[in-house]
Amino acid sequence: MTNQFSPSGRPADPTEEHSRRAPSLQVYTGDSAIKGGEEFRSLFQRRHEYARLLLELSNKQQTLIDEGEFSDLIELLLRKQTVLDELQAISQTDPPLLEQWKEKRDSLASTHRQQCEQWLAQSEEVLAELMDLEQRCTSQLQHKRQATQSQLEAVSSTIHLQDAYHHRPINSRFDRSQ
Repeated sequence: MTNQFSPSGRPADPTEEHSRRAPSLQVYTGDSAIKGGEEFRSLFQRRHEYARLLLELSNKQQTLIDEGEFSDLIELLLRKQTVLDELQAISQTDPPLLEQWKEKRDSLASTHRQQCEQWLAQSEEVLAELMDLEQRCTSQLQHKRQATQSQLEAVSSTIHLQDAYHHRPINSRFDRSQ
């Protein structure tokens, strides 16, 4: 993926760049199943591209969590959801992509089979790295949430304590005028 800039001078959004160059997805039904090795290779390559894009977005997600940029984090999570939907659309065809692959791989030319298996292996590596990074981001967010909750509880206790001192009765038992 290249670092390009949008017409506004801002860095191009990787999900926008990807959507401009990614071919439209086809939903394969039982009647229009994947027919050949080139089609499998193209789908597995696209699956790998989406996995790499998710990993890139997750790395940005971790940076935003580190910096406490939660409004930008929400925007990034929405972009990630779009990519996740695309990845899911590839995998959840009818019949499922991997099921079709298992049924037809032995009948494909060895070059197509090898290319597909390479794309699959690379995708699985990226997805495993992505899962690890997502777990770390989740843990980091939980830690920040707990720290924020502790701070809010401390502030609340301080406010209650201050209120107790400011709202004490004017006539106290030490007042000799009673």
